Amino acid sequence: MLSQPLDARRQLLKSTIRGDSEYIRVVDDWSPSASLPLSGILETALSQGYEGLVIKKRNSIYVPGQRTPEWTKLKADYIEAICDDIDLLVIGADLGRSVSNAPAGICTLLCGTFDKDGKLLPVARIGSGFNFKELSHIRQILSPSLKPFSRMASYEFEVPRSLEPDFVVEDSKKTGLVIQVRATNIIPSDVYAAGYTLRFPRFIRCRPDKDASSLTSLGEIIELKDKSPNVTDLGSIPESKVKRMKTLKKVVGKKLAEALGSLPARSSSPTLEGRSFLNDLEFCILYGDETHTKGALESLVRSNGGRITQNPTAFTYAVISSKENGLRIENIKKAGIVDILPVSYLIRCFEQGRILGKGECDSIFLTRRTVLALQMEKNVPEKEHEESSASDEDQSTTTDDDIPEKDF
Repeated sequence: MLSQPLDARRQLLKSTIRGDSEYIRVVDDWSPSASLPLSGILETALSQGYEGLVIKKRNSIYVPGQRTPEWTKLKADYIEAICDDIDLLVIGADLGRSVSNAPAGICTLLCGTFDKDGKLLPVARIGSGFNFKELSHIRQILSPSLKPFSRMASYEFEVPRSLEPDFVVEDSKKTGLVIQVRATNIIPSDVYAAGYTLRFPRFIRCRPDKDASSLTSLGEIIELKDKSPNVTDLGSIPESKVKRMKTLKKVVGKKLAEALGSLPARSSSPTLEGRSFLNDLEFCILYGDETHTKGALESLVRSNGGRITQNPTAFTYAVISSKENGLRIENIKKAGIVDILPVSYLIRCFEQGRILGKGECDSIFLTRRTVLALQMEKNVPEKEHEESSASDEDQSTTTDDDIPEKDF
């Protein structure tokens, strides 16, 4: 069924799931029209307790574990006027991990604020909304003040084991960083001592103009929870905020328009730049070739709507390399969590203006997950994907390129 379009899959699902079942049902779907605009569909979904919408082309197929231009999300926090911004103090940080399980720098921030008695309380962990430049800037600011967390030490805030960070910001009231955060909403929490936390929080910007004395207090957060506009009623937004509210079309821009199929068909021109078909997919460019350098390929990925990482994870779409062997290649194969594709694959994607299937070209290495997905889609024999072991010499030799910098 993976190769069948959305409409065919839904029809089969509806004929299989009994309508009177109290345990499982087929989720509702809507099609935008003049009488039922997209804003009305979003309002209906929010009123029924959903986070938002997943907008899909009706002829799209399901691609396991991958983002594609045919599906896109639309949630309440994409509309600025629905969600108030909150200023929080960074009090801790967690490290990410690379494919070799080595520390790969700060990727999550533990943030808090003060209650009416001046007690510092953790409120949320922030792990999205940053770009590479912003995260590097945050690391530089926090690095002198970060100390490894220890259960034996005493800190200016208390956290349960489930919230313990890798690092704490020493004397955060004086040296900490204030950041502006936006979330879908504010919800009660049994985990955070504040009694509340932020749902789907994301970083907006650093606030160097503010210090610990000018945070959004816990009392103000609770007031925001009680007084914020009803996200199920887009018409309840105060007039003062209407001026800065983006229309739904502007919020999702070309990404949404493409998902709805309202954009004209792409030109067959071989021009490699200026399109957005990569749709925020993440790539790691290891090695360029004689024609396309690593830097040039990274620029093409960004200019076509993709993202670049130097430390691939399971969420990375693919590692791109002109080499099939080498210590870095073998380390990624050994981890077995991300596909390795040749430079020619990426160039063909740019030339055709679309994301080619991973079965449409040669590959250097495919994860078991990808191989199984290809088998299910095309019923082709399993492609050899044995994980090559590095030689004894390679295993005992490391370089600066193989060990990510352990910065904060």
